[in-house]
Amino acid sequence: MSNKIARADVVGSLLRPDYLRKAKDSMREGTMDPSELRAIEDRAVLEAIRIQEEAGIQAITDGEMRRWSWIAFIPLNNDPLFRAPVGGFEFLEADAGWLSLWKAPGGESIPEQVLKDEFHLAKQAFITGKLQLKRDIVSDEYGFLKEHAATRAKFNIPSPSWHRIFWHP
Repeated sequence: MSNKIARADVVGSLLRPDYLRKAKDSMREGTMDPSELRAIEDRAVLEAIRIQEEAGIQAITDGEMRRWSWIAFIPLNNDPLFRAPVGGFEFLEADAGWLSLWKAPGGESIPEQVLKDEFHLAKQAFITGKLQLKRDIVSDEYGFLKEHAATRAKFNIPSPSWHRIFWHP
C-alpha cells in the first residue's frame, strides 16, 4: 500500500476577518477614506498569504479580500464598493433563475425572497450591452499578492461561460 498525500487547494475566497467586514461597512456608510480601506484590505491579504503558506498550500490566493465574492467581473448585488472591471451591464428588477441555485448548508433551496433581502438582490445585474474592459483587475488585485507571496500565487476568476447566468431575454 502506498502512502498518499492529501492535496488541498484554495479555490479563492477565505472568510473575511471581522475587522475587514467592519471597515467595508464603514466605507459604505461614508465614514472611511478609500486609502484606509485599502490598507485594511492589504492587512487581510497578508494574513491570507500567511495562513495558506503556513498550511503548506502550494498555490495560494489573496483570499479575495478585496472582493464581495469570487465573481470578479459582474456584481451579484449593487454594492457601491464593487468596482466592476467591465461595463455593459445594468441592475434591473427581474426574477433571475440562477437564484434557485443557491443552497443552504443542508442542501435545501433558500427562498428567493430571503436571498433578495439578505443579499440585497432586489435588482440583479444583467448584461445589456457589449462587455468592455474598464480596469485591469489582475494588476490591481494580483500584483499585491505576487509581490508578497513566498510561494506560487494564483488569481481565481470564473470562466467567461459562467457569466451566462447574467443573461436575460
